Amino acid sequence: METEREYLEARAFGSLHTESAGDYLLPDYNTDVRRVLLTKATANDTGCFVNGDALDVTGAVHYEIVYIDSEGELTSCHFSTDFDTSVKCTEDSVGCEAHTRVCGYSVRLVGPRRFSVKAQLATDYNVTQKAKMTVEGSTFTIGEPETRTENASVAFRSYAMPTEKSYSESFCDMEGVIADDVVLLFSEVNPELFASLGDGVIEVSGTLHVCCLVKVGDEVPRAVSADIAVNEELAFEGASGAVGCSAQARVNALCINTVPNDEGVSLVADFAVEYSASAVLCSELPITLDCYLTDREVENTYGKFDYNEYLGAAKINESLTLTPTFSEVGAEALREILLTDAYIRVDDVIPSDNCAKMNGIIRFSGVACQINEDGELSYTGIKHDAPFTINVNYTCHLPAETRFVFNGGVTSVCALTTAEGVELNARIFGTLDAVGQRQITRLLTSSADGEPIEKACSVISVYYPAEGETLFDVGRKFHARPIDIAADNSLTEEVFSSEASDLGTLGVKRLVIR
Repeated sequence: METEREYLEARAFGSLHTESAGDYLLPDYNTDVRRVLLTKATANDTGCFVNGDALDVTGAVHYEIVYIDSEGELTSCHFSTDFDTSVKCTEDSVGCEAHTRVCGYSVRLVGPRRFSVKAQLATDYNVTQKAKMTVEGSTFTIGEPETRTENASVAFRSYAMPTEKSYSESFCDMEGVIADDVVLLFSEVNPELFASLGDGVIEVSGTLHVCCLVKVGDEVPRAVSADIAVNEELAFEGASGAVGCSAQARVNALCINTVPNDEGVSLVADFAVEYSASAVLCSELPITLDCYLTDREVENTYGKFDYNEYLGAAKINESLTLTPTFSEVGAEALREILLTDAYIRVDDVIPSDNCAKMNGIIRFSGVACQINEDGELSYTGIKHDAPFTINVNYTCHLPAETRFVFNGGVTSVCALTTAEGVELNARIFGTLDAVGQRQITRLLTSSADGEPIEKACSVISVYYPAEGETLFDVGRKFHARPIDIAADNSLTEEVFSSEASDLGTLGVKRLVIR
């Protein structure tokens, strides 16, 4: 009988916590900073690889800051700080994945033109590695033991071949405008992606939401946006047996250019996106729980085996509407909201039967304009934090120890002024994977003890199974094969196939052992 089995497992997974900090000095052509209105920090992983016995993750945190300068003009700057982190793993790793998110950050003005920034980061990582399961000892080499086995559905993550695509998209025409009058204050690309399994590929679809805040001459700045459809295929081995796929995108080198045309200028977004995707594969692993020989005594030892079992995934598409007052967003009276941004922080996910409750915080920020008492226009920032709870339904039971992995974010962010305050709208989207953390007691070693047992052929025993005893337990006690006991007692195929079940519950009260 085979006693050694190779399999793949997601043995290393979890979150790494690190910081990225630095200072940034505005160039000489910028005036001093009077007041910061809006800040945004996003993390991009630039490298994820196994280096010997460690998983190394490198990347950068990108900051966007919109502020009022010393001349009362609305302006902005952007810069980056690097980060790197690592976690121990084995040299048998065959695949890795990491996704870093910003858990919190601070931007401080420490001089007239100097910013000090610090971001708290969490890197969710997953390492797939080779593993072996063996039963040591002499039992399997001396004979063919009777065994009790159980199939475990071991989940591990496999990775598609990433691909990069460049974009040059014209998304706004401005008539009667010259390029020198256009000032870009803020820009971003927010991916909203979904993944599905195809024939040998993972299909990535969705939308790239492009948004920027522009100012033309002395006019009030305005936000312009565009949506770019995404339809990509990433090569993926084993797609036919995969479940729970997800996709990510990393936006690089975003630049908004002004291109003259016959009527004025066009805004053109030039950037590159690296698409990556992964899916969960489930391997049926036979685990030997126990064994014995019919002609010898054996001495066994047992141990715990932990593994991940994929339970299922649920899609999230939840719209939120909040109506804070002016004082709750940090403003007294607003004329118009120019730009709104939001991000979410998931604090915990609580399972209950076949549903889960995802709790977190959604944080809105933005730039608005207002009319002062002297009739002059000025700019201000708005901020609002609000807790949210989303009920997510599954088609499977979720144990209390279920681990959840959220892949998604927030999109369709907008804000309007009302008579008493602001109406904030956003949509939370994504996929919530549920992974069960299982533990089973398995056979570690089995050694034959002593000489063969001499059994009298004429001895017939009548045995009354005790509560909880199985056909395997009885066979072990009498050094008999379960299949022979079943045949001698005319047990049904159902009883024999359930040899790990309680004989009493199967209606077996007495057995004849030959």
